[in-house]
Amino acid sequence: MFKIIRAGTKHLSEVSRLFNDYRVFYGKKDNLIKCEQFIADRLNRNQSHIFLATLLADPDKAIGFAQVYPRLSSVQAQSYFVLNDLFVSDEYRKQGVGRQLIETVHDFAQQSSIEKVTLETAPDNKPAQQLYERLGYKPMASDYLSFGITLPKLTPAPMPKIDRDNRKLVVITGVTSGLGRVMVDRFDEEGLLIAGCGRSQKAINALQEQFGDKHYFASVDVTDESAVKNWLENVKNSCSEIDLLINNASIINQSAPVVDVPISEFKTVLDINVMGVVNVLHHSKSALSDEAVIVNVSSMWGREGDINVGPYCASKFAIEGLTQSAAKEMSMNESKQTMVTCDPGGGIATPMLDICSPDYVKEAPTPEEWSYKAVPFFLSIDHSQHGKALTCPTVEKGYVPEKKKPEVKMGQSFFARKPVAEYPVAESEEEDTLDSVATRDPATTSYEFKK
Repeated sequence: MFKIIRAGTKHLSEVSRLFNDYRVFYGKKDNLIKCEQFIADRLNRNQSHIFLATLLADPDKAIGFAQVYPRLSSVQAQSYFVLNDLFVSDEYRKQGVGRQLIETVHDFAQQSSIEKVTLETAPDNKPAQQLYERLGYKPMASDYLSFGITLPKLTPAPMPKIDRDNRKLVVITGVTSGLGRVMVDRFDEEGLLIAGCGRSQKAINALQEQFGDKHYFASVDVTDESAVKNWLENVKNSCSEIDLLINNASIINQSAPVVDVPISEFKTVLDINVMGVVNVLHHSKSALSDEAVIVNVSSMWGREGDINVGPYCASKFAIEGLTQSAAKEMSMNESKQTMVTCDPGGGIATPMLDICSPDYVKEAPTPEEWSYKAVPFFLSIDHSQHGKALTCPTVEKGYVPEKKKPEVKMGQSFFARKPVAEYPVAESEEEDTLDSVATRDPATTSYEFKK
């Protein structure tokens, strides 16, 4: 037994998994991150309607989906739907799931006053063709020829030269939400030049609009090595040497035992949290100053395991080991650069904490409260701490910084700061999860069917 529901943003993970399987079926490479971004964009922009088949006995188990795109015909002067995607997991095929998904699309179209639904399928997909014909679909003759063109990818315009004005440069990954976003505000107040990246183009645009040409922000997926390389080359060419690098971008798995976490989700966590850091380290080495400080953001779960966060723990334990190895290699080469890991210092009320410990979020300090102690702490790191596993100072919920900035011992390598009269107290703001999830959720309509 199964039911069909209208999918919304809360179903992003399950829809993305099925969409990835669907693309693999058509010969595309496994790329869950790309699929998640694509589906999130469709939902956030209301560009498609997605229906999800789930088991009645296990509502969290999605077994198939259909995605419909609204279209307009100028010649006919009417709207119609394109049933672009239909997929059912292998073990649930030939049980009526595909038929019920299509019939649900038909019901939705009629309720939306849509009279026409079109679709396409591969010439060799005979089972699908037979299903469509049984449901009344017929091959369409057209009086028009179809043409298409594949346009070359645009090469990002070189970043304009930024006047450093004797400012030190901090590079931060994952600046569009959570801790990365508040670090931007604090480092700006400290008078540093900031180059940051994140996956959400909308959030990056907002940052660039807020700060203008004072800082540099770019939409970059840290798992995309070529994108990371291009971004860091732009940073080097426009801003010169990096003084402080903070590898902050990371995600957490949906709360579940290790053996129940989908393999694709496990891979995604490791890709972002580990390979993302590796990509940045590889392509930043030529841009780092001789005495640069590198902070690889870890977690208490990178030093002690816990239930239902196995993939995240594995990724952060990996960061601890990677940092220790790299730090020893740097010492062997008599490098004056400093590399450390840093646990933020307990739970912070970010979207990630809401995923794994929702009951604790209300008790945890906000990212803003955390940042008032964390950023001065990052600025104080020096070469005497090279290779160490550091922890940010603990922050209690409701923490308000002193009106006057405390004197912070600067690292031997850099950061002579200009005094500023006081810290402004930032108001907490609603944040995205993984740079992509909006609060909008379409109304859910359920249909139940028996085999």
